[in-house]
Amino acid sequence: MVKKKVLIFILAYNAQSTIRQTLDRIISTKKYDLEVLVIDDASQDRTYSTALAYKDSKKLGFKLTILRNVQNQGFGGNVKVGFTYAIRNDFDFIALSHGDGQYPPEEIPKQLKPLLNNKCDAVFGSRMLSGFKALKGGMPIYKFIGNKVTTWIENKLIGSNLSEFHTGQRLFSVKILKKIPFKLNSNDYHFDTQLIIQLHLLEARIIEMPIETFYGDEICYVNGWKYCWNVCKEALLIRLQKIGVTYKRRYDPSINYYRNYYSPKPYGFMNIHKLALNNVKNRSKVLEFGSSRGIISKMLLKKKCHVLGLDKNPPKKNILNNFLKINLNQDLSNLNKIKIDDYDYILLLDLVNHLKYPEEFMENLKNFFQTFDSPTIIITTPNIGFIFNRIQLFFGFFNYGRRGILHPSHTRLFTFSSLKNLLIDSGYKIIEEQTVPAPFELAFGKNFFSNFLIFLNKLLIFFSKSLFGYSILLKVNTTPNLKALLEFAEKETKK
Repeated sequence: MVKKKVLIFILAYNAQSTIRQTLDRIISTKKYDLEVLVIDDASQDRTYSTALAYKDSKKLGFKLTILRNVQNQGFGGNVKVGFTYAIRNDFDFIALSHGDGQYPPEEIPKQLKPLLNNKCDAVFGSRMLSGFKALKGGMPIYKFIGNKVTTWIENKLIGSNLSEFHTGQRLFSVKILKKIPFKLNSNDYHFDTQLIIQLHLLEARIIEMPIETFYGDEICYVNGWKYCWNVCKEALLIRLQKIGVTYKRRYDPSINYYRNYYSPKPYGFMNIHKLALNNVKNRSKVLEFGSSRGIISKMLLKKKCHVLGLDKNPPKKNILNNFLKINLNQDLSNLNKIKIDDYDYILLLDLVNHLKYPEEFMENLKNFFQTFDSPTIIITTPNIGFIFNRIQLFFGFFNYGRRGILHPSHTRLFTFSSLKNLLIDSGYKIIEEQTVPAPFELAFGKNFFSNFLIFLNKLLIFFSKSLFGYSILLKVNTTPNLKALLEFAEKETKK
């Protein structure tokens, strides 16, 4: 049976007086393939040479690797280097401890057991699980209180239930670390809080185990007030990101987030799509531009509509029997294969905001209309003029995110006025404009509070669609293209 590879990573900075004693406390074993890694973060004392002398002077029961950063990377930066070492060298597990001896490396074998037995993805050594024992171990009272208070705040904002966020002894499955964009995290001490948030978002299995507290005469390099502010700020940021207010890429581990625009749920909380579908009569002929994953197509088919989908690739699972392959950003010539005027509705739902050149698209589309009986064209797009976006801009924020108006795939942004001007300039006539309130139920859940906000938003929309409408819906039609108009004029003259 192949032994698991375990890396004990000792972070060291100005630990000349304690690094030997810390390494002495590491317990060797034959139960797994153990390596100890010490990375000196460009210490100002002789930490590196002391660690090397220790390695040369002792016969160890494990492999000991001593590295030194050329420049100081900060706490978080040093952890990143250690994680990268573990991933590059195919370790199964990594255990972090500190070179100042404040955390007990001798307890690592016990803490490794649930990881080795695949009962969790991470193990945290907690000094707070044993009541007030941390104080008996020398933890200053102000740090004890600060630890408790900030941990409570972080739990509330993040939705976790940990006894301590600020322990320096943590063990991880390297497999789970590979799923986390930790390279995007801070190089400062709040790296750990960011990592916990990332684990929480992945629903990683975390076990806490009590550890002893050891406070000696080591020097603390943490600015307490700055650290408290940073960890609480990160907890608040993820809370705001969950409701769509802010966005940080490090808290979005999905590598496909640029592509996943439409929700897999019916309507996907896209209330503007629901409104658009309500404007389509049952059993109508519908030309759907940008059919994408086929979510709108499914709903149209439920309304007994005859649907022709248009997109670069057809939806999966054979949702549509009728599909015309076309690159909407390049050439619309394939539309010559159909009579566009024969359709009752043309849907451009959240399409113009994904196009590189929507003006050119709308102008070229008009060239395919040949009668005065134009189909009803329904166009939807997010409203960048929505009040919340204006407030964000006022304070200097413009946060692209995984969902909503500022989704990264939205290449063009419109207000009611700018979209109407584009359509009028391209030869279309505005029939009607509609809107919907913000999807507060997505941010806060379906409850009294979100229902109240929706009611208030609808009331404000009555006074100003452009300011309080979350999305734009325009119903438009058009006249024949110039070539068709000339032919009509010539025929009329011959009568």
